[in-house]
Amino acid sequence: MVDANNIARFALAVSVAIIVMMIGLSIADDAIGQSTGTQTVTNETATALYNESVDLDGYDLVSGTVTVYGFNDTSSSYEVATAGTDYSVKLGPGTIEANSSSTLIQDGETVKASYDYVAADALTTFIVGFIPVMMGVLAFVAVAGPITRMS
Repeated sequence: MVDANNIARFALAVSVAIIVMMIGLSIADDAIGQSTGTQTVTNETATALYNESVDLDGYDLVSGTVTVYGFNDTSSSYEVATAGTDYSVKLGPGTIEANSSSTLIQDGETVKASYDYVAADALTTFIVGFIPVMMGVLAFVAVAGPITRMS
């Protein structure tokens, strides 16, 4: 028998299912919109700090692709810094650290970094692509329950 309570429950279930689906699709769309594979960053600015790691926007940096530029006050231009002498880099977390022995990079100075990083792996891409399917199943269950109870 169909009464006002069943109609209200059904409307609530449909509303919740739609909201959950929209949130899931938005999250999936944002994640899928991010490129996967190797990405290149050019001239990202960061504040160099002695003996302190500074995060770069990328992580999982590709070995051999990191170039850091320090500002040379004499020539008033950015010049390529030397890894190990002027700075050190941690590839996994995507951080750089200025060495206090550097003659090019000063503590608190703006440096530029160019590098390649791995944006996402195949497993991440698969999981993100599967989110809309999971949201659809949840919506179906949320709508099907009240319909079966109404009959």
